[in-house]
Amino acid sequence: AWCVARTQWLYGPHGRSFPRTMVDRARAGAASRVVADQHGAPTHVADLARALWALVAAGARGTVHVTNAGTAATWFDVAREVYALVGADPTRVTPCATADFPTPARRPAWGVL
Repeated sequence: AWCVARTQWLYGPHGRSFPRTMVDRARAGAASRVVADQHGAPTHVADLARALWALVAAGARGTVHVTNAGTAATWFDVAREVYALVGADPTRVTPCATADFPTPARRPAWGVL
């Protein structure tokens, strides 16, 4: 018996994450160009941990998706929200396309689980 939990766009109070990078940039007064054509579900690690324990306790089997609830967001949406939450000007975040920010890993435009 097995259970695979799929999740995405993790962030939390420790370690590196996209929101933490945006907090640092916002507090430094830096402008940011951020991808606006990839959609996903930001998921807090504490919420993921609670969900995983609940799956174990329930004897879950198969493949399950575990993300925070709400509407899909883009990285651009997340960055603007972070800037606003720390009191920085969200207009300092400007959108760009995935093609403008090449990475070795290919990212789906719609990755919402």
